[in-house]
Amino acid sequence: MSVFDEIQIDSEGNIVYNKWIEWDHFLIPNKPELLRNFMREFLAFLGHCKKCSALDGCYLLENNRPE
Repeated sequence: MSVFDEIQIDSEGNIVYNKWIEWDHFLIPNKPELLRNFMREFLAFLGHCKKCSALDGCYLLENNRPE
């Protein structure tokens, strides 16, 4: 069984259901890279997890996302 088995496509070719989500960490932009790195360091200083902030913008299975 593949993780892609859960994807359902409608008659027009659009994805209507899947278990993939885009991880969006609070206050971290995807671009520009300089601002992204600054915000990751700043949030780490305030106690946020750098591993979770590194995942911002990545697609994860819904049941494997960080808390």
